Amino acid sequence: MNLPTLFELAAQALQMLLVLALAPLVLGVTRKIKARLLRRIGPPTWQPYVDLWKLLHKEAVLAHNASWLYRTAPYLLFATTWVAAALVPTVLVGLCFIL
Repeated sequence: MNLPTLFELAAQALQMLLVLALAPLVLGVTRKIKARLLRRIGPPTWQPYVDLWKLLHKEAVLAHNASWLYRTAPYLLFATTWVAAALVPTVLVGLCFIL
């Protein structure tokens, strides 16, 4: 691999991480704007990050007879959503994985 290809791969990886990190911020700003339009104060902008932190630290509760599909569905849903977001060029145009 030559250097421009490595740079393009690193740029796309950075874009994927930015999409993952900034999605809760966009949700927080949207909630804040909706609240202001209804003449309310609304939740803090960083509230989705707090909710994610609390959700990630919860204990998983699964039934003993849960199927493999029930156990893997959240991971598959997250992965497909992240890949779909990565395929949309938001920062750079002409990335490696986009045809």
